[in-house]
Amino acid sequence: MNGGIGNLLTPQRLFEVTNTVALVAWIVLVVFPGRRFVSSVLCAIIVPGLLAACYAAIIGWKLASGGPPPEDLMTLAGLRAAFADDWVFAAAWTHYLVFDMVVGAWIARDAVRLGIPWPLRSVALVLTFLAGPVGFLIHLVTRAALRRAVAIDDAAASQRVSVFPDDPCRAVAADPVFRVMEAANEWPPCPSEDLLEPEVRHMITRIRGHTMVTFPRLVSLIDQVRQCEARGIPGAFVECGVWKGGCMGLMALANLRYGTARRDLHLFDAFTEICEPDEAIDGNRAVQEVRDWTHGVGGTAGRLKPLSGFYDAFGGPGTLEENRMLLERHIQYDASRIHYHKGWFQDTLPEDAAGVGAIAILRLDGDWYASTKTCLEHLYEQVVPSGFVIIDDYDTYDGCRKAVEEFLATRGLRVRLHRVDADCRYWVKG
Repeated sequence: MNGGIGNLLTPQRLFEVTNTVALVAWIVLVVFPGRRFVSSVLCAIIVPGLLAACYAAIIGWKLASGGPPPEDLMTLAGLRAAFADDWVFAAAWTHYLVFDMVVGAWIARDAVRLGIPWPLRSVALVLTFLAGPVGFLIHLVTRAALRRAVAIDDAAASQRVSVFPDDPCRAVAADPVFRVMEAANEWPPCPSEDLLEPEVRHMITRIRGHTMVTFPRLVSLIDQVRQCEARGIPGAFVECGVWKGGCMGLMALANLRYGTARRDLHLFDAFTEICEPDEAIDGNRAVQEVRDWTHGVGGTAGRLKPLSGFYDAFGGPGTLEENRMLLERHIQYDASRIHYHKGWFQDTLPEDAAGVGAIAILRLDGDWYASTKTCLEHLYEQVVPSGFVIIDDYDTYDGCRKAVEEFLATRGLRVRLHRVDADCRYWVKG
């Protein structure tokens, strides 16, 4: 370049500036691969776009200045001669930086989507920056191995889907999508075939240790999130009774995969043991489980008192820290969109419900009559038209079913209950 510009911008200066910009962007990408702005905008569009503009300007200038004709670049000798010019060499290096960054941004998005652990995705990203095709190849091998592992794990998962040994749901676990979902052969439609892809099954694998919910219910939940994203149904995802965060984690993963914008997530839970059922209304199964799982010491008077030992057989109660770890660190969902409401529903909902705003999915897993009724009374009005209301224990505990039926009858609501499995039901708000 001639004159004053040539004095300010030399091939060496161009090389230093483009390298520095690329290095900073790569560091951000390696550290924050799950941030949508980083992997989908900054490192996929902004930085590559700026570097590409530099490349195009230099190549255009050299060609206008009588650079080598195109046929010369089809031989090694022609390339060697062209790269002898420092400007052409600096432009070629910029070309390399542009495409490596675009590939790196894709690797970051793909790795987060598939749940590849941070150390493995970091190795692939660093090697893509340093050695281009080597990092890309490592990512391809990793994702292929992961998909195979998911397929194997999915086969094993179908054998352990049920919490209770005599759960009727075990009979349909071998073909959870079609046998279970075809029973609710109305809107929303049965999951489409791509729901069976390994990446979708891997979403379930990622949160499997954080939930006792059956496989069919998890499949249904993914499809409900997909319906919300595809149909533009607005509102937050709300769950009352989250245990270790598995279902909310699954909704977060599905939003990351299918949504174009992040939603607010609201988690209502005491984050300790469940409270007592009321033996007068919650039914024999609730009473028997309290006796069995607390070794006869748990109460059944309906008090807001933790049932010590109730979750021991399943890994203990879910804590706020476990939920934070899953959602914010493992899944890397935007922490500013996650809201934790700690305490008994009867205490938190009267204070916090109004601040939740519109609700696209309301998932209730409070087990007992009082918990279910409290949630419906405080949150149902905020569910938007076409939003989903999921009752996890509708046919598990008498009290849960009674709470739903009383609530609907009191308000004169007529809804079509869709069956997910032996116990879970949902309806779509009209």
